[in-house]
Amino acid sequence: MGSSGKRALRLVLVLALTGCAPGGFGQPPGGASPSGSPSAGGIASPATAWPQARITTADLHLPGGMMFVEVEAAPGGALFGFTFKPMPPGSATEPIGEVALLKPATHELLKVATISSPDSLILSGDASERWLVWAEASPRPTLDGWALYAQDRRTGQTRTVARAAAVDGRPVPTPSIELRLNGDMVVWSAGVARAAIGDHLDCFLAPLSGGQPVQTLATDCFHPVISWPYVVYGQHLGPIPGGYVELTAMDLRTHAHHPVGAVRSAEYYALAGTTLIYTTAGNKTIHLIDILSQKDRLLMDVTDSTPGYLQFPAINDRLAVWDDWAGVWAFDLKRKQLVRLRPATGFTGAYLRGSTLVWADYTRPDSKDREFRVLRLLDTTQIP
Repeated sequence: MGSSGKRALRLVLVLALTGCAPGGFGQPPGGASPSGSPSAGGIASPATAWPQARITTADLHLPGGMMFVEVEAAPGGALFGFTFKPMPPGSATEPIGEVALLKPATHELLKVATISSPDSLILSGDASERWLVWAEASPRPTLDGWALYAQDRRTGQTRTVARAAAVDGRPVPTPSIELRLNGDMVVWSAGVARAAIGDHLDCFLAPLSGGQPVQTLATDCFHPVISWPYVVYGQHLGPIPGGYVELTAMDLRTHAHHPVGAVRSAEYYALAGTTLIYTTAGNKTIHLIDILSQKDRLLMDVTDSTPGYLQFPAINDRLAVWDDWAGVWAFDLKRKQLVRLRPATGFTGAYLRGSTLVWADYTRPDSKDREFRVLRLLDTTQIP
């Protein structure tokens, strides 16, 4: 299905407007209760796990009644997303305003681009030190006619990288355009042909500098994730319906491919270096695996929890993060410690790009009678 990258956007938009739904608790490693002390093998809060690290808050309400919806964290502590003006309950949402970067420390909003048409939606996006990439789709409600854009943050120039393939003048449906950016390269999967059951998807890579054309990484595959020099993608094997999903790693230097351990039917996954975080079929367990040594580690198992569902993992060189019905979680790769970023009664979401960790939270100002969604930000380089 994908990484934390961002079919979660539609969920995020709903949460931004309506709040969370009730839910249960997951089971952390070793069978420990979600509540507990920050001792070895227990569960810590950010304040107890990383007392020296500074956590900042981003208010997503902007002047003029506008709101900001995050699509992804951006390196340097910014948020990449779009603006819109919410309407009263029961009304349609006004068209999205613009693609933008929000600097939480100063509440400064930097316009990136104007949405290409009034009825377009942002499907996903990603950010690096140099590049911003996003996918727009129109018209509603099918969202099949997508386009992929990239902006060079140094020059401000924006260009079209790719568009939906078309058959007989109609765009080929793609279940979800999920962009993953690493350095000067962006990867994604998209429908290229219609099939009797479902649609045929291939995986693509576009070098954003140097004017090189879009490359086909592999055929009959989906949701590539990239951390130079490796790409990992999924392939459905066996009968349809039925069968399973196998993960394959590709070395971009040699174009060699190899299976990722004995992983079967991975649902969500993300990659940093040679470490992959993934959920298994049904999203009941979440693991770390080294794609070269094939060493696998179980992080959480919610098989016996109701409801139990793990999703949207992300990873950098210090933390692995994900969320479930019981909260937003981080696993400190250095200390081998589980941290609950916040308890939850429903999914909230977390983002991790570069050293910027972001998770959703809710606050109730003294003068208000309802909770407001805010974001907490932490620079993972501050973690000792």
